[in-house]
Amino acid sequence: SLAVLAFFAFGFQPLNAVSSSSVGGALAQGVVEPTALGTLVPPEAETLVIDPTMEPPQQVAGTPMVYFDRAMIRTVSKDGSTGLTVASAGLSRPPAGSLYSPLEVLNKSSSYGYRYSPLTGLAGEFHWGQDYAAACGTRVYAADAGVVRAVGWHVWGGGNRVEIEHGNGLVTTYNHLQAIGVTQGQSVRVGEVIAEVGTTGWSTGCHLHFETIVNGLHTDPANWTLLPIRQVDALQTIAMVNYQPGVGTGTSATPQWAVPVSDGTTRAVIGGEHENDEPLP
Repeated sequence: SLAVLAFFAFGFQPLNAVSSSSVGGALAQGVVEPTALGTLVPPEAETLVIDPTMEPPQQVAGTPMVYFDRAMIRTVSKDGSTGLTVASAGLSRPPAGSLYSPLEVLNKSSSYGYRYSPLTGLAGEFHWGQDYAAACGTRVYAADAGVVRAVGWHVWGGGNRVEIEHGNGLVTTYNHLQAIGVTQGQSVRVGEVIAEVGTTGWSTGCHLHFETIVNGLHTDPANWTLLPIRQVDALQTIAMVNYQPGVGTGTSATPQWAVPVSDGTTRAVIGGEHENDEPLP
């Protein structure tokens, strides 16, 4: 079922994982009590990389993404104040092959690729993105300028999720968010503050699950050079919305997520979140 696939999609964090970043003096929450997942209890198994040279599961290109010209988008506060919603008004779009970091501090945890399931201990599950441990509430930035193609609650385990279309077939996604500060169809500038790190969906600790999708297919985020980002300009107050059913106040029509696509290919994001990559013994 989708719930089972979603459970494997976003996995568990080992009990000893602690983020080195903080927001407002609060350390990252490395562990969430099992009650956060109902009757589920985090397994003891660590996630291990099986073979980073293995080919990923078969993917079939689906409906192409919408293409549009890469335009410079500038966002200013409604009241005309100097406060902005971007890291720096001076940021330009990244060069080809590069994106801006979605966080100011990147603490890598679970990587893209095959690994053992932290639930079953079985080999062969695939993790379709890159995880970064960070404190809940940490600002999340748009990796490039673009248009928000979907926001809301991701029923396949991503929790609060944002997808941004950047042109040339590239979509980036941001998952497990605590709250979201953008809406579907909104134009965003590179370095725009779009959300806050959280632990919603199938997650047991505060972190960001970051994906890069090209022409409807997941690709390894490590294929891009991530340029450093730092909050320089004063920020205006950004309204954040939580779409978690029964908890948040946000509502939206059922989002049309980039993956799965209409070709019917199974694209459940499976594999552990947060687990430290370790070689086979």
